[in-house]
Amino acid sequence: MLAIDINPAAVETYQINNPGTTTVAMDLSTTPPLDIVDLWEQHCGDITPTGIIGGPPCQGYSPSNVHQTDDDPRRRLLFNYADTVATFKDRFEIDFFVLENVPGLLHKRHCALFDEFENQCDDVSFDVVAATLDAGTFGIAQHRERLVVVGINRDRYPLAGLRLSEGDKDPPTVADVLEGLPEPAFCARDLDLSAIPYHQNHVTMVPRSKKFADGSLKRGNSKGLSFKVLAWDAPSYTVAYGHNEVHVHPECHRRLSIYEAMLLQGFPQHGYHLHGTFTEQVQLVSNAVPPPLGEGIANAIAKSLGYRKTYP
Repeated sequence: MLAIDINPAAVETYQINNPGTTTVAMDLSTTPPLDIVDLWEQHCGDITPTGIIGGPPCQGYSPSNVHQTDDDPRRRLLFNYADTVATFKDRFEIDFFVLENVPGLLHKRHCALFDEFENQCDDVSFDVVAATLDAGTFGIAQHRERLVVVGINRDRYPLAGLRLSEGDKDPPTVADVLEGLPEPAFCARDLDLSAIPYHQNHVTMVPRSKKFADGSLKRGNSKGLSFKVLAWDAPSYTVAYGHNEVHVHPECHRRLSIYEAMLLQGFPQHGYHLHGTFTEQVQLVSNAVPPPLGEGIANAIAKSLGYRKTYP
């Protein structure tokens, strides 16, 4: 397997958690697709790739970005991705691709771009299925809508008939996921891992705002971007943090730890760790595809293409 990301913290995190994978820091916006093919052959030899999974940055299409412009270079990454898919199909006849993004890509302002992307994929014989899925219905403690786009190589699977599952679970509450955890360590320069309880990402920021002590924060308060307070008996608000403004713990005395945010995203309780600075970890957990959602997409593709399940 070959994994590529522009963010060194993402590369470090993926490599450490997936030691059998070749992981490379690279700017795919400026890398010709043939160079990526060469990189695959350099590191993976005669192994044939099965598919491509990626998520071009979504800020160019996200409604939360109030400064959207039509000339935002991140909008063109969608077509860099399509060019890479086409090049890998030409060289290896890959079976599928998966693209994850924000539902805003289908909104009126951007739908022409998506239509152009879909046409590019159709030109190289991929049948495209797109659906807006709520990760909460896959069993994570938040409602998180994401656009999932899957392309199936119709030259190899002309009758695949892919259907993306919408999930069949109710999202757990914050209490189901977070209640009973010990208090985290506070972020500090040169913090020793041995000083962090339970999990090495169970670290949060020192609560400096007077709001954490003056009683103004109320459980379940969703007003404003900076001080959204979670409620024990409901799912979390969408895990999407800017400027380290992680949601506030239901007890109102601090923000969530990185580990608590990971649990709200559906990461396993043990065995997976984020790396990098605190700010980089906030970005990683915010940008992550919830693992249960990823599993649901993988299962749908495997069922459609008749893959044999080879993992526990």
